[in-house]
Amino acid sequence: MGAHYPSDVLAGMAVAVVTTRLLHASFTRRGWLAARDGVMVAHREIRQQS
Repeated sequence: MGAHYPSDVLAGMAVAVVTTRLLHASFTRRGWLAARDGVMVAHREIRQQS
């Protein structure tokens, strides 16, 4: 397995950043948050558990 070109590394990083931001925006629109145990819950459910 050869070394990666710097352009490949930067392109992969750009795809990861864009994907992460899109997922964050999508989850925020739906009001979903990750609880401490990793389960996805609605924002209002976390407030009720506290």
